[in-house]
Amino acid sequence: MIVLIFSVYEPWRDTIWLGQPNGFIYLFLSIGLVMAMRNRWFLAGVCIAASLVFKPVASWVALYVILSRRWSAMVGGAVAGIGMIVITLPLAGVNWWWVWITRKMGDLALGNALHSNISLQAVHARLSLVSHAYYDANALPSLPLSGVLNGLMLATAFMLVLALTRRSRPVSDGIGMGLEWSLVIALSLTTSPLSWVHYSTVGIVAFLVLLASTRAPDWSWSPRGVRVAIGTVSLVAFALLSMDEELFLVRTAYWWETWPMLGSIPAASLPLLVVAISLRLWLHNSWLDARSTHDGGQKAVISP
Repeated sequence: MIVLIFSVYEPWRDTIWLGQPNGFIYLFLSIGLVMAMRNRWFLAGVCIAASLVFKPVASWVALYVILSRRWSAMVGGAVAGIGMIVITLPLAGVNWWWVWITRKMGDLALGNALHSNISLQAVHARLSLVSHAYYDANALPSLPLSGVLNGLMLATAFMLVLALTRRSRPVSDGIGMGLEWSLVIALSLTTSPLSWVHYSTVGIVAFLVLLASTRAPDWSWSPRGVRVAIGTVSLVAFALLSMDEELFLVRTAYWWETWPMLGSIPAASLPLLVVAISLRLWLHNSWLDARSTHDGGQKAVISP
């Protein structure tokens, strides 16, 4: 199953073809998750910082560490992040960092509506733009409707993290920790101003955790309807991300003038991934709560 995921997953193939460093980001986020599951939060913070220095793709992972008050992870991240920047100064110089902070970062934060940007911010912008925006790589103008929708999206994402993540999660709850980690990765991709298709390489972490969670006791004890719903949403999200985005562009561009939002269908993958992980994490948390209150510590069946 893991070999299949890697072989048909379009973002991973794009990463290899384009020579992007997303594989390193995936590596650090995976190791960081393993460290977090072993309660080695300092090393988890080091891995988070390393991934962010490559590219700030999984920025919500850092926010998750802050909200869950993982102090050792914050220290590890600060030490690793500053250390990596200092070490690279003799090679890259100060100028590249200055350009990034003063110019590049601001330009990227504005986002664009280019077809390969599958973030929700791009989708919100396309609601106010014509179909030609799919070919425009320029920064987005100020769009009132998009601004309102982006604000609601960020507030919803923030509430999801607060509601579903737990600072008191036991070290033995590896599935719960993995689902929390996956949730903030998926939220990072969904809410970012720019989420190129190949950025979703790091989404493999989430799909593997979802796959592994089907072996957890709470999955077999949950209602069949809940399992079918989570499985279906996960598969649709994976299928949309695995779709050849360039081929989709060629096959559907003819109808974009009539139905402009048709070109945003691949972007539905990331919100669906967030929904799947959120439902799975809610189910897992509910099962843990039921077990803690059930007499004799026996497993309890969770109703929808």
